[in-house]
Amino acid sequence: MKERMPISKKAPGDRPLSFEEIGRFAALLHEKEAEGRVSDLPPGPMEEILSILRKRPVPEFIGSLLPAKGGAIGQRIARLLQRKEILVSVVDLEERTGFPRENARPTTEILLVRKGKDLLWLGKKLLMEGGDARPCIFITKAFLSKARPNPHLLLQTILHPIVEWTFGMPHMVAVLCESAYNAAASEPDGAGVSDLNRFIAEEAGRDRDFAYFDRILGISYEPDEFRMEELSAAYGSDERRIGDVVSRARALGEHYRNLVEGILAATREEMAREQTAQGRKALDEGDADRALQVLRKISQSPETPGAVRGEADVLIGLAIRSYALDADPAYEGLRMENGSIQVEPLAGRKARELADLLNAAASVVRHRREGAASGDAGDAAMDPLAERGAPRSIHVIADLERPSAKFIDGHDRVHWDLEKSFVESLLAGFSSGSAPEGISALLACRFVRDGAFPDEKLKIDRQIAAAVKGALEGYRFFQSLDGETRAHVAAFCESSGVGDPLYRLFVSLGEETNPARASHRIRRVASRTHSYNYVRYPDTSLAGQVVVITGGGTGMGRAIALQAARSGANVVITGRRPAPLEETRADMDDLIRFLGLTNQTLIVQGDASDPKYVGEMFERIEREFGRIDILYNNAGVSGPVEFGSVYREEHFDLYRDAVNIHLTGAWLASLEAARLMETQPRGGVIVMVGTFYSESIHRHVLHAYPGRLPYTSAQSAKLALGDYLAWMLADRNVTVLSLNPSAVATERIQRGAGVFDRGSQARARIGRKVSPEALERDTLDRTVGHEFVHPRDFARVALGVQNIVFRRTIGGQRLPMGGVTYEQPPGVLPSPAALYRYPDLVGKVALVCLHGSQGGEAPLIEASAKALARSGANVVLAGERTEDLERLALQINSAGGEGNATVCAVNLSRAAEVQELFDGLPRIDYLLHFTGNVDWKRPLTHLPFEEWNAYVDRFGFIPRLLCWQAERRMDRDGADGTIAIVGPDLSGVPSIRERQLVQVFQAMLRPAVATESMERALMRKAQADGTAPAHVSAVNIGLILPGRTDGKNKIAAAAKTAATALWLAEEGKQVSGAVLLPDEQNSLARLPEEPREASGSMAGKVVVVTGGIRNLGKEISLRFAAERATVVAASRYPRAAGGSPEEAEKARAELSAADAALAAMRRFGGRSLWIDADVSRPRKVQALIEETRNRFGRIDAFVNNAGAGG
Repeated sequence: MKERMPISKKAPGDRPLSFEEIGRFAALLHEKEAEGRVSDLPPGPMEEILSILRKRPVPEFIGSLLPAKGGAIGQRIARLLQRKEILVSVVDLEERTGFPRENARPTTEILLVRKGKDLLWLGKKLLMEGGDARPCIFITKAFLSKARPNPHLLLQTILHPIVEWTFGMPHMVAVLCESAYNAAASEPDGAGVSDLNRFIAEEAGRDRDFAYFDRILGISYEPDEFRMEELSAAYGSDERRIGDVVSRARALGEHYRNLVEGILAATREEMAREQTAQGRKALDEGDADRALQVLRKISQSPETPGAVRGEADVLIGLAIRSYALDADPAYEGLRMENGSIQVEPLAGRKARELADLLNAAASVVRHRREGAASGDAGDAAMDPLAERGAPRSIHVIADLERPSAKFIDGHDRVHWDLEKSFVESLLAGFSSGSAPEGISALLACRFVRDGAFPDEKLKIDRQIAAAVKGALEGYRFFQSLDGETRAHVAAFCESSGVGDPLYRLFVSLGEETNPARASHRIRRVASRTHSYNYVRYPDTSLAGQVVVITGGGTGMGRAIALQAARSGANVVITGRRPAPLEETRADMDDLIRFLGLTNQTLIVQGDASDPKYVGEMFERIEREFGRIDILYNNAGVSGPVEFGSVYREEHFDLYRDAVNIHLTGAWLASLEAARLMETQPRGGVIVMVGTFYSESIHRHVLHAYPGRLPYTSAQSAKLALGDYLAWMLADRNVTVLSLNPSAVATERIQRGAGVFDRGSQARARIGRKVSPEALERDTLDRTVGHEFVHPRDFARVALGVQNIVFRRTIGGQRLPMGGVTYEQPPGVLPSPAALYRYPDLVGKVALVCLHGSQGGEAPLIEASAKALARSGANVVLAGERTEDLERLALQINSAGGEGNATVCAVNLSRAAEVQELFDGLPRIDYLLHFTGNVDWKRPLTHLPFEEWNAYVDRFGFIPRLLCWQAERRMDRDGADGTIAIVGPDLSGVPSIRERQLVQVFQAMLRPAVATESMERALMRKAQADGTAPAHVSAVNIGLILPGRTDGKNKIAAAAKTAATALWLAEEGKQVSGAVLLPDEQNSLARLPEEPREASGSMAGKVVVVTGGIRNLGKEISLRFAAERATVVAASRYPRAAGGSPEEAEKARAELSAADAALAAMRRFGGRSLWIDADVSRPRKVQALIEETRNRFGRIDAFVNNAGAGG
């Protein structure tokens, strides 16, 4: 017999409940019962349910589907509930109205079998056999609260499983039964939507569960094979009844689809109105760009209702006007027409307040004009209130150089601009009621003055004449005001500090009544202050130029794109996501149309790290425009925001993606752009848009960026790539420079999903509780102006680089922006590793990972591996060239000493093999990774894509993978280890250009090491505070860069690199995040000198001391060690196995004392070794002698000290 599915009311259109889900629900209910959060359904709701069941008969059709006496279904269910043969319980799941499911709507109830203390799903047949088993229906407390006003809804929730349980009826029949108990009269055919289904659909709307709507509306309802088998089992060969059930179920499904379509439409309209309100709010807050980003999505979405789209389009018009003119959008929506101020329907509160003030000023002008004598009416050609000419749009602009000005766009439309601080001062005084007559009169004077400028483009000489004429007319108007009004003007200007130069001019003229003298003084003031420069026109500084911006759909790229379009450039934006590109292009096109410009825009969608796409992209640009003048390498992604060992394997895909977009994308685009630029007479400019949070323009300071390692690593390499390309392309008339902004106020730092929120969440995962607000405040506190860089300000500076003077003076440099200060110590320094002895690494495991073991790095690898073994470490050589590694291991093992070497073949670029390598080690105390060198003789501009990718992996991905594995293993084992990366060598690199090539890949490593070190410091602090989720070992991380920075040393000194690696393991253990330069002129790095033989001394000689690990023998061994002899202590190891606990504890104490004695010997600078030997047996003595000779080549002294107490 086929096992029945669990009985539960599933959300319509979702999959049935699975047995795995039932099991999870049962476990959840057990947990809640233990917490005392499960109770019986209260008597009140139960009585209401019983009352409905007793009074409401089921429709005839439903009754015909049930067994005999089916018409009395209500009474039968009521009896079962009243006798508690079926239980109903309420579980507190806080705000949840259902039991949560993956990829499905929550189920409103679940039926389980309560048998003793167990909650089971046994199936009907097994249940009936269990004597003490009773079914129990569970609902949530939140659902009960919502259903309380409608007991019919609560009844329907438990009705479905009861119908299936009590009568064994098919699922479809149980669903049809529900609508029989709707609060309103049900459909005669029983195919109406039940209150419960309506509740489920409305909850999906409230949750914005569009995946559910897609499942419902994606396909029409059709019973599956299992449901049809249920019908056949219930009705046998009665095809008519089966057909009736199926047809009514289909009808019910269609009704439900119609309901869902309505709810979906309402939900979308609600969301669109919420987003429109967000856009309106952004306008009121003065952020036109944020408003455009919100409103454009609504306007372009095909799912937006027409009425909402119309409102959004109107608001977009306000935002475009304000963006085009640098105006504050909160004041948009006003125009001067026919002598009064007109207010657009969707103008905001500030705009309406300003309209009241402007109308008051206009009334003053009209009143004075009406009261003046006909001969005193002023110049009839002046039109201060736009009564005869075209309407004038009114805008409020921050940082306007004068209180008012005119702007004439490319369509010859006139715009009257007012300076924002001037307007705010007037509005503050006007709303407070302090001298309102004086405020409106002051503004009226400006109306009259500005009316002298005709609504047309003027040459300079005509502007001077208009300025003088307007000031004179304004002065005459001011003089015509009554004394009380002028006193109010003076009082307001004095109390508010409004700096209106026009009013100051009037005051300076005093009571001058001679027009000629007044005109002469006004002309002098106008010429001296340039107040005649009153009319502005569209910026066409980039007209005819082609500007390409990668990642131009969002953030800083979008800001550059909009500003470039506003300045007349032909703009190409690229990116991976089509929607932001389309939205930004629409904004650019609207700006161009509004300003009356003729430049064009183009979007190209694709992956900037894909060479095929990048090639096709630039071919298309060449076809469309024939040139490129400026390229902004702006494309980038955040990458994983995680701390060190908290990384998971899936994060490495995101890591690679971040590095490829930032770095590889910039490399590909730069080469393609340079190919076009070098054929142009004026060449071109390539700009690397980087970040301050990577590497300082002074490379001795590293800006660690905790949680953002791939971002900072890729950005640093990108900036270094810009330095290299600046040298490489200079002779082709291509200028390359980098912009390093600090935090720019784009959507990247907005609350909710920005970098501060993600940074706070990443810290929480390591046990550090730091709020997003605290991180934001810390950043602002480090900024000179205590504010983030505004995107438009950044864009204006970024577009200034096309100026030829800028190119000549800033080309090849990194330009920091934002005024951020981080007091971080120098991170790059000459190696201080002046070792006087080898560190004691006996018993420790050092993993030496090699990208290769040939070429210039081979001596460094050999010296470092031998030094680790000489220090007593067990060295594991891991890499692909096993034959070279075997040869090196043989040399190490033949040199003697406690350390030895083994070889492990591994491909470091394969994560699975690296995982296997680390899992196979008994422990790891030291990771030393050699990245290999860069072939600086091969320019990056001619490098095949595969080789470039290999470089990026070698200096970015592989070191990160190895460090991650090492940190995880050290944390797990509790080993306070060391990680050292030996990067590419600068030795013998002859020119600055070629050294810059090597620096590209050194730059990937430098800030990565600093960031990883700071991450671990924060994790250790969490551990010290007791909040870390797991153990965090004291792991120090360092980067060793061989070669001098000027490249003047021929080859790297292998011993200095080896000494620096050893220094990090012991003397420099407290130093982490530093970059050490062993070959710099002021480096102190050197290995300890080996003991030299001298007469009268045991230095450099090999001494065997039997019984040399304790008592007198230990003192003898220490005396020889003090003379830097190699001491072999021969005595038996303590035996702990098979003994009593006391004997085992004694053995551990002896081993600890022996280790301390050996460490004390090594601190003198010689070697020491403990060999297990029973000197009472000749064979053991012979083995002792042979092993000593094998390890050290000879024996110079043999001290017979061993003995036993008797």
